[in-house]
Amino acid sequence: MTEENKDFVHILLSLEGQEQLSEKSLMGLMTDVLLFGIDITATGIEWAMAELIQNQRVLKKLQGEIDRVVGDGRLVDESDMWQIPYLDSVAKEALRLHPPVPLTDPHFNEEAVDVAGYRIPSKSVMFVNIWGLAHDPKLWDEPFEFRPQRFEDASATNININGNDFRFLPFSSGRRRCPAANMAYIKMQHAIALLVHAFDWSLPEGQVDVNMEEGFGVTCPMKIPLLALATPRPGHGSHNGGNVQ
Repeated sequence: MTEENKDFVHILLSLEGQEQLSEKSLMGLMTDVLLFGIDITATGIEWAMAELIQNQRVLKKLQGEIDRVVGDGRLVDESDMWQIPYLDSVAKEALRLHPPVPLTDPHFNEEAVDVAGYRIPSKSVMFVNIWGLAHDPKLWDEPFEFRPQRFEDASATNININGNDFRFLPFSSGRRRCPAANMAYIKMQHAIALLVHAFDWSLPEGQVDVNMEEGFGVTCPMKIPLLALATPRPGHGSHNGGNVQ
């Protein structure tokens, strides 16, 4: 395997012994990476479901597209997702509105540089504001509105999650990009698809809307965890309905 093709795990294993990385140290590093990734994915799914519950028209459209591709004899599978482009639009819009990590990792420059007309002094610590770029009205129409169709427009169809367009950086970009971005995005889409395919979603009786305040932390969770009512859709499994948090 060439140096260019080595992934994160291969690099860590190559350092064992040479750089005094014990097996325990390797396991600790991998645990940190995996747990952080799980938290980010779960946060993205929760925000997406909150938006769908508040936007029933979008929810019904997504259910209709999944039903058209999958039907009601089985649940949606990962292999089906490429045939459901609206699912991609919904997931991207949820990540745009609610990036699980609102700031990139810190960047440090040894020497002074000029970037886009700005002078950055040497030894500066800088963060890219992912949330700010995704909500900038100069870059997005109605940036605070949940509109998955914006990613179906000709100007946005080529935007992906890998940082090819600096307006949309849910997993950062370049060498600092999340190493598990593709896996996290696929898992997020699949979870959303399963939830809306198997269930209809609504708010508990007496609740008129979802509290969309953001909490604090390295990730950006909902301040108040989502509480919703899941009602099984006929023919989509034998689940029992109930409150899901």
